[in-house]
Amino acid sequence: MPQFTIPGSLITANVLRVSQDVTPGENFRRATVTLVDTNGQWGASPDPTRHIVRWGFQSSEDGTNWQWGPVMQEEPAPGLPFGTRDRSGGMPALSIEGSNIVGLGTTQLRLAILTDANIRLGASIVTG
Repeated sequence: MPQFTIPGSLITANVLRVSQDVTPGENFRRATVTLVDTNGQWGASPDPTRHIVRWGFQSSEDGTNWQWGPVMQEEPAPGLPFGTRDRSGGMPALSIEGSNIVGLGTTQLRLAILTDANIRLGASIVTG
């Protein structure tokens, strides 16, 4: 399966950070996006003072007007604490299926993240 990496970059508190947009082809089946700790800032246990408020995909029909979805994670206030891990100890991840995308082949997608504290993160994207 092809794998892509978004290099680590500074995500500034309370400022929406987005990736470059792409238009998945009509044959797109699925992708999994996993956050990557590129600077040792994502601890081994949850930090209740810093949070991801919202993260996931945004979509656009025209490349100008963006909306959250088709897949996103929005935690109840105040958000997902930095350092939160899945049951296997992995970083937070989201998956998207081609069937979730209305207008597959024409709809543009991008990753977006909003935090309440500064952090340096990247992402790993595996498609299949």
